[in-house]
Amino acid sequence: MSDTVFPYTSTTGNEHSKIIEFDDCNFATYTWPNTAPEFKGRILLVHGYRDAYGVYQRFFDFMNANGYDVFYFCQRGEGATRYKDGSIGTTNDYHCSRDLDFMIDYNLKDLENQGKPLKLSLLGHSMGGGIVLNYAIDGTHRSKLTSVTTTAPLITLAPETTPSLAIEYVVRFCCTFLPFTRTSKVKTSLNSSYLTADPQFLEYFESQGRRPEALSGTLIETRDFIMRGRKLLKPEFYSKTDKKLPILICHGDEDKINYCASSDSFINKCLGSIEGMQNKKFISYPGGRHCLLIDLMYEQVQNDLLDFYNTYN
Repeated sequence: MSDTVFPYTSTTGNEHSKIIEFDDCNFATYTWPNTAPEFKGRILLVHGYRDAYGVYQRFFDFMNANGYDVFYFCQRGEGATRYKDGSIGTTNDYHCSRDLDFMIDYNLKDLENQGKPLKLSLLGHSMGGGIVLNYAIDGTHRSKLTSVTTTAPLITLAPETTPSLAIEYVVRFCCTFLPFTRTSKVKTSLNSSYLTADPQFLEYFESQGRRPEALSGTLIETRDFIMRGRKLLKPEFYSKTDKKLPILICHGDEDKINYCASSDSFINKCLGSIEGMQNKKFISYPGGRHCLLIDLMYEQVQNDLLDFYNTYN
């Protein structure tokens, strides 16, 4: 293992970790309380596929200094979250929605217990972006949210990473008719250069063995995150989007993991075909790759997110 240093060190040391039990899982969670005099709201971050909370530390410090708490939880099969029997496990559409219901309710109660305003926004990256956009349409607690924001959401995969129809049908067949294969693993077709153009982060990922082409996921979660994202472009689904709920999508136009054009299409479909739709915005970043918060234009992305939160809080 290389001794390459992580490219960013938190300036506050403000992180609080806690294990939270729900159903059959012990969820690893991390909270960064705001450090500014004024509390403006809380951001609940829903991470991406095989993500690592450490890459968001710079963003967390930035939001804390500007008045926002941040709450992050490792989804089933991710990070330090484990089933109560100690196994890693996996997730699917049912659990993604149900677990997010619980985490939203938990955070709203926590804010209430602290005497803070019940201002809770969702931020989803990549796979998490697809999850929160779906939640904005049919989530149980969507009416309690202040806003929904995303970076590089998985609506459709980019051409460079889209599996062939033959592979997709095999995966869907196995998940439907051969349930015992659902936890079988499949490898990604990604590479490190898709993540960011920042040479320091690229060097770090390589040194730690976090090369995305070495990552694997279960058949069931792979099927569900593809189908979940694709559903967002169907009229019978996106037409149910809350007309007033503020939604922001930030996406780099050089993203070779998730397709930037599909993010643009989702916002345009909402605004262009639903009477009375408002508070929806898409921002494209020229040259931006998949992980915008650790890419070369991260400061602009942070400021765009902050402006959006400040506008709707």
